[in-house]
Order: sequence, then structure tokens, then C-alpha cells
Amino acid sequence: MFDGARSRQRAGSLAERRAGIGRATQERRSAARHTYGAVDLGTNNCRLLIARPVDNGFTVIDAFSRIVRLGEGLSSSGRLSDEAMGRAVAALSVCAEKASPPQRIAGAFGRDRGVPAG
Repeated sequence: MFDGARSRQRAGSLAERRAGIGRATQERRSAARHTYGAVDLGTNNCRLLIARPVDNGFTVIDAFSRIVRLGEGLSSSGRLSDEAMGRAVAALSVCAEKASPPQRIAGAFGRDRGVPAG
């Protein structure tokens, strides 16, 4: 009985087996539903990349880059300036807006902002 339960677990549900859907297909479908994002805040630029996995890589959904000059004056003063930090925070605010779910989903499917995907 234990071995039979284990083999059924590996094979998936009866409906999935009848439909010909294997575990590898299920995992690909599950991965395709995820969206990944990366923010890079450096001494000169702030960058954002939002992408979804596909079979052999990623499809870029949205990207953003802004020159922030965060390190401007750092070598002479040893401190980040208020202006530089303000530019960086403004750029990060744009990143946060782009990465929020309603906008990300709407942008990915060409819908108006704020319209949830159905």
C-alpha cells in the first residue's frame, strides 16, 4: 500500500494523468506564474528589471534606469549629500511603483494601470 501511494504521488492526480500533464509541465507552469524583480542602486545609477521565467531564460516585463549620482561629492566630504540621497529616494519610489502588483500586472498585459488581471 505504501509503495502504491508513493507511485500515485509521483504520477500526479488522476485528472492530471488523464490530461497528460506531468510533474515537469506542472513545475514549468508554476514557475511561469512567478515574476521576479531586481533593483541595483549604485553610486551613479538606479536600475530596476522585472521579468518572468520562460523555458530557456526570462522575458523582461519592465525595466527602469535613472542617473542618481549618489556618490557625487562623496570622495571630498566622506558623506552622501542630501541632494544625492533625494535623487536616489525619488528613483527608488519609481521602482516601488513599478514593482507593485496592480501596475506590474497591468503593464505586462497592456491594460490600463490599476486594472487587475482576470
